[in-house]
Amino acid sequence: METRLRKLDEGVVDATLLALAGLRRLGLTEAVTAILDTEEFLPAVGQGIVALEARADDTRTRALLDRVNSPDDATALAAERAFLTVLDGSCRTPIAVTPR
Repeated sequence: METRLRKLDEGVVDATLLALAGLRRLGLTEAVTAILDTEEFLPAVGQGIVALEARADDTRTRALLDRVNSPDDATALAAERAFLTVLDGSCRTPIAVTPR
């Protein structure tokens, strides 16, 4: 994130899109010039999902993770990823998804 901000300051690029949450976490909110409304600028597939992994045989950790898991969100993410797969999407393809 800081590399992209530096490129912006140096004039290497004219603009960049960064996550507000990341800028807040890094204490860089002074760099924000606009916040894009999700009604006009749809989020990429999987945005807003926090994913955690645990070993299949680690029952204690998996039990803890089950307490914060959201089956509805997991289903939505699976559907979004399937949508992206059908469209042959990648991190270089501008495909957005919004549940409606």
